[in-house]
Amino acid sequence: ESAEHIAKGLQLIQKGSGPCIYVLHDLDGWALGPEKALKLLADKLEPCHALAVLYDDEAFACETLKALAELHRARILRHWQSAGNAQLVLVGEGLGALLACLISLQLQEAGLRPSLVVLDSEVCWPPRPDRTCGYPWLGAEVEASLWLGRLAGCNVASEVSAMRLQGISS
Repeated sequence: ESAEHIAKGLQLIQKGSGPCIYVLHDLDGWALGPEKALKLLADKLEPCHALAVLYDDEAFACETLKALAELHRARILRHWQSAGNAQLVLVGEGLGALLACLISLQLQEAGLRPSLVVLDSEVCWPPRPDRTCGYPWLGAEVEASLWLGRLAGCNVASEVSAMRLQGISS
């Protein structure tokens, strides 16, 4: 297996001399797995140093999302500083998207300028036939707005809004 643990809570996906990309996935990982998902972008990532941020025992011991984000931020920052301070890029999906946003804000408060990429499988076209949201596709603009609400922690309000919009659109 090409992936290796290179620091506590970090797993190497692709070695490179360019920007450091830290991938924060959902609790159950990506459907394709972080290695396969990044390999889809391989021609764009070739010079990059890509790492998966892992959920280990220490991460699962965190009692709040803020504590989890702080733990991941400390690990990422420690590795990034040892890597020579290349461009720092956070990529998040699912719960990892929320964590990437929180970590990005924490790093900005410390005077750094990370790049942030947020991915989600529900804001895509065409929509998957096996959607898990519990309602039909409402259109890219609506789905993106609802997703941002979920990302901000307003899950219930987003779901209520989706159900109301569902009623309006039928």
